Amino acid sequence: MLIPVTITVLLITLILLFSSRGDTILAQPLTILWIAVSLFIQKVFIFLLGYALAKFLKLSYEDAAPSAMIDASNHF
Repeated sequence: MLIPVTITVLLITLILLFSSRGDTILAQPLTILWIAVSLFIQKVFIFLLGYALAKFLKLSYEDAAPSAMIDASNHF
């Protein structure tokens, strides 16, 4: 019941955040790229580390893959 409301509020929040900082994003695209690349490397490294640990613990693929995805998410 609240899902459409939460998605709408999240979308409005993102629009407000990016529209208020649009000039900064456009003025410094290389800085944004460096942040995106570093976050991507971090996520891949944490995913691989979590997957390797799960396999080391002899978990099946069905358990290891979701566990690694949760590790790499921001919801610890």
